[in-house]
Amino acid sequence: MSHTPAPWAVSRILTKPMHTIRISIYSKATNKNVCKIPADYRFQENKDANAHLIAAAPELLEACKKTDKMFDYLDKEITGLDLKMTHEQIAELKIARLAIRQAIAKAEGK
Repeated sequence: MSHTPAPWAVSRILTKPMHTIRISIYSKATNKNVCKIPADYRFQENKDANAHLIAAAPELLEACKKTDKMFDYLDKEITGLDLKMTHEQIAELKIARLAIRQAIAKAEGK
């Protein structure tokens, strides 16, 4: 499964007659819409934040994948070294890695 090419951007369109703002997320690479957030006045306050989060999705996915690869490297290269990490810190790293892998899987529809 592949997604629309990044980067994605946010555009705002003033609608009539309600004068609400419809937000569109589009690919700068293809200039095609990725999704639209309807012009519903009840959700106006969260609309911008949601749109920017959606627009950041491709970059967030790529950052998660790179971070997961770094975890692979750390597992192979640092085994046996004395890093002076507490058991709690090691546990937090394992939790973070699991969260990253779950986010990647969700983004890839797995």
